[in-house]
Amino acid sequence: MRIGVAILFNLLAMATIAIADETLPVLKAGSEVYSNVTIFSVSATDIYFTSNRGLANAKLKDLDPVLQKHFNFNPTNAAAIENKRKADNAEYHL
Repeated sequence: MRIGVAILFNLLAMATIAIADETLPVLKAGSEVYSNVTIFSVSATDIYFTSNRGLANAKLKDLDPVLQKHFNFNPTNAAAIENKRKADNAEYHL
């Protein structure tokens, strides 16, 4: 059963992957600001990119609403995935 749930969540995460190799002059995530950004992957919860500061990732929930919409951020799905990751980590560390 656990494997089936894990596969379901992974498929859900993969279904929300956005455009790769998109470039942005500036990306603000929370209090962090990155420039010369090249996005190479987007999941249901995170955005992965290179910038003037090297490789990085940020939570989609920390982006401004326009970028969240652009990357198809769904807070309900993201929260479910984050909760699943926390539960999996807690189970692993038992």
